Amino acid sequence: MGSSTKDKPQQVEFYRKLGVNLREARKRANLSQDEVANLVGLKRTSLTNIEGGRQHPPLHVLCEIVERLNVCVSDVLPTEQ
Repeated sequence: MGSSTKDKPQQVEFYRKLGVNLREARKRANLSQDEVANLVGLKRTSLTNIEGGRQHPPLHVLCEIVERLNVCVSDVLPTEQ
């Protein structure tokens, strides 16, 4: 089949932007990484990696995070400019 995600620059950029958007939403919600991680059952390092685009959250985890941040998934998904 295909190559890994790290071989696809578009996917790398997608997850980087997703992470940036999640971080901004978390900060707007005035929550720390520890607080959000605890709310969704992650370790803080996992949330740090998601926000940095290095870890790709499963859909159910992404949904849980945005629910806790009180935003819509569409608010954090990267859009093409």
